[in-house]
Order: sequence, then C-alpha cells, then structure tokens
Amino acid sequence: MEGKDIVFVNLCLASEMDKWKTFIKERALDGENFFFNGDASQLFMGNYKLSGYPSYLLINKKGEIVTTTAPRPSDFDHLTKTLNKLAAE
Repeated sequence: MEGKDIVFVNLCLASEMDKWKTFIKERALDGENFFFNGDASQLFMGNYKLSGYPSYLLINKKGEIVTTTAPRPSDFDHLTKTLNKLAAE
C-alpha cells in the first residue's frame, strides 16, 4: 500500500506489555502500534461490539468505521482490493 493514503494501526488488546513489545520488535510491525490495558481493552471491545481477537477494522478518511469484519492480512488479494476501494473514496 506504499504511496497510498493509508495508515495501519495495530491495537494490542489481549497481551502483557512486555510480550507485546517483543512481538512488535521481532515482527518489525510497521504502522502505529498501541497497547491497551485490560480496562481499556474491555471498553474498546464493548464500544465497537468486537467478539474476540484478532479483529480487523477499516476506518475511512472521516474517521468512521466502515467495517469491523475486514479481511485478514493473510487474505492478501481480498484485503488489497478492499483497501484500494476504500482509498479511492
């Protein structure tokens, strides 16, 4: 998605901070990475009606949630088509 107006945000909602930091470093995860403690995780999941981990959301340029059931990164073709469509809007 290089060169496109897309930002990847990774939210850690179910882990210990030390494990999360190690995971981010080992996987060299690009994008914005944020850790939520237990209370913040419960609040976030409740507000957005997420049923479990991992969850993939798409948010448009206006900050509106487009879907809480976005394609997984492993479904590369479907995800790429979805992101290209969203970026064009």
